[in-house]
Amino acid sequence: MQRFSVSIDEAARAIGIGRTKLYELINSGSLDVIRIGSRTLVKVPSIEAMLQRSVVF
Repeated sequence: MQRFSVSIDEAARAIGIGRTKLYELINSGSLDVIRIGSRTLVKVPSIEAMLQRSVVF
């Protein structure tokens, strides 16, 4: 089964950045997230789209 979202740590590892930079991208609207209670999950399609756009960090 394909995963539709990943944890903050998994997303940061996949992109090759730290958690702080990942939260900056989330807060700027560059990445879409799902919040379930206190847990934040990053949508995989938004990670793929950001990497396709070649966003400079």
